[in-house]
Amino acid sequence: MLKIITLPEKHTCNEKFSVKPTIFNMQFVEINEIPYTLIWDLSKTNSEYRTVTNSAKSVVRHVIEYADKHNLKLGRLLYKDSVGTWDELIVENRCFARFKSIGYKYVYDLIEHLSGITGE
Repeated sequence: MLKIITLPEKHTCNEKFSVKPTIFNMQFVEINEIPYTLIWDLSKTNSEYRTVTNSAKSVVRHVIEYADKHNLKLGRLLYKDSVGTWDELIVENRCFARFKSIGYKYVYDLIEHLSGITGE
């Protein structure tokens, strides 16, 4: 079962030595009572922004700070990258550690997979 914790909200953050900020939508949800954070990279629509992939460390830091400030469960960080594929930002010790390929193109396929509807 999908439970919406927050509605999608536009966020920006800056990489330490970059002139270009990163722009993305972020939403907190629970699927079968397991928390997830969904992130949509919005850089494709405007080349004046860095991608989530290229700014993973600062995006993860921003998401963690936002979750802490608003008392939200972080869960897995799943993001739709600038080419339209859902992947995961792996977090270890509250820092970005690495990427994990998931490979879904549509959010409803991702949610079905995570909820076990498809039996995968």
